Amino acid sequence: MNGRILILDDDYFLTQSLTRLMQGQGYEVSSANTIEDGMKAITASPPDLMILDLSLPDGDGLTLCRQIRVKHKFPILMLTSRG
Repeated sequence: MNGRILILDDDYFLTQSLTRLMQGQGYEVSSANTIEDGMKAITASPPDLMILDLSLPDGDGLTLCRQIRVKHKFPILMLTSRG
């Protein structure tokens, strides 16, 4: 395994596409669709990389990123459709 990736995005098609792509490269991938579920996943097992959408149904991804940085130092890749 190359490492663990957490995808936090509410777009099901995008999440599934990224999951297949990353798994094909040897990564262990998990996903969450809400901030609440993403925080549960991080608490259970912090990833080596997080792919984070900025627009989530239960909050703002940028605010979440700031909260994560208080305790964790893994890389976070922002993914957004914002202009």
